[in-house]
Amino acid sequence: MNGTRAAEDPGLVLLLLGSLLDTGCSVPAALRHLAPHCAEATHSQLTSVGKALELGLTWDEAWDCLDGEDPTPACVLIRGCLASVVDSGVPAAAVIRRTAAWHRGAWAAQAQRQAAEAGVALLVPLALCGLPAFLLVGVGLFALALARQTGLGP
Repeated sequence: MNGTRAAEDPGLVLLLLGSLLDTGCSVPAALRHLAPHCAEATHSQLTSVGKALELGLTWDEAWDCLDGEDPTPACVLIRGCLASVVDSGVPAAAVIRRTAAWHRGAWAAQAQRQAAEAGVALLVPLALCGLPAFLLVGVGLFALALARQTGLGP
């Protein structure tokens, strides 16, 4: 990453955190290294939590230091999936990868659901505009041609 901050995908943030932890970074160091590459709100929250952990606060105490800020979706996922592993010493990368895979699957399901809803929403205007045009052009011209052949039309 080039240091620019962009809109973040919480699943991608988790995968990056898992990669940092795989390299041997401690959790506070991984949070500190990840923070500059996240959106502004997540950046400040991860930086605060990382500094609090480095000062010796527990996991929950570090997250309570956010001064009433609502955690971003990425921070909620990080806090939830690392809550049990930070204090126990269990390798966190596998837990993070599973959480990221679940989150990306949920995101894909939501995207498919929204695409289906958009298809239904687009069908109504198409039916309201396309069906009358089809009737006028297709059926109307056919009826006019049939009337001419039978001698009933102009």
